[in-house]
Amino acid sequence: MDVTRRLVFVLLATFTLTPAYGQNVLFLTIDDYPRYGIKLKPAQREELRRVAKGITGALVTGADVSVSVIGHADFDAKGRDFEIDVSRKRALGAQAALEDLVKEESANVGLPVSRLQSVHYSSVGLGTAHSQFSTPATENERMANRRVDFTFLVAPPLPVASETSFARCVKALMGGAPPGPVRRMTCACNKFLQQSPHVQDSHYDFRARQQLPALANLSPHDLAIAVSSMVHHMRQDIRGSDEGSRSELEFSNSLRSLDDTVGRNINDFASQMNAGAATSVFDRLVLADIQGRMSDPNHVYSCYAGYSRRNHDQ
Repeated sequence: MDVTRRLVFVLLATFTLTPAYGQNVLFLTIDDYPRYGIKLKPAQREELRRVAKGITGALVTGADVSVSVIGHADFDAKGRDFEIDVSRKRALGAQAALEDLVKEESANVGLPVSRLQSVHYSSVGLGTAHSQFSTPATENERMANRRVDFTFLVAPPLPVASETSFARCVKALMGGAPPGPVRRMTCACNKFLQQSPHVQDSHYDFRARQQLPALANLSPHDLAIAVSSMVHHMRQDIRGSDEGSRSELEFSNSLRSLDDTVGRNINDFASQMNAGAATSVFDRLVLADIQGRMSDPNHVYSCYAGYSRRNHDQ
């Protein structure tokens, strides 16, 4: 745990002392989970609070922060599906804890709630696909497998996707066609307009996935960067469309194009299942994550529940 503690202090120092010029990628691992544990222990939560203070410091300077959370599990006789489920719940629990702590620390310094939009979260559970020990022989090795890896990307200030962008989105799509893209993008923009609860906006890029090397050969840090590289955030996508459009027609066409991209990526990950044994474990995990989030009303993928490429326009 000494290594973890040092990483926390490095993270805190970088967030609070380094101006928001260039980019900084930082890592943190929390392990020592009980066998089926998915919640942080009080001591782990306090470790994470220091990170939350660092993120708050970054927000004060105007920086943008992307947080990737990857959950892992130890091998279990209950099988792969169970391992994946535990790792996913572990990642979601760690993300939720960090979000709560960032809200608390931001409120403590009087940071406007709108600045929290500059923290972009994504999480995934990898089961035992990237275990530290493939044949753990001791409890310490099993605890090392039961972990959560955080990646923090601190970037220069970006224009915040304001409510104006989302209100304009709803207006631009009103009465438009085809109904499928209009319905899904209107759903997304309405979700982003709501103040609480905060809606997650991450979505996967299949093309970026194809560019990744064999994940089994990557170090934990390289794996975290690889996963982060294939995650986009729809709030920023919509904000970019808003800023780059000179007319409502151009904006609505850009939104339909974004919907087409998201839908195509969902379809391409789903199509990998037809490859049978050739389908990588990682692709199966990503698709399972997408499908799981389709049933979460506080995630933008819920706007794509039941998505079918064949019925894209309907």
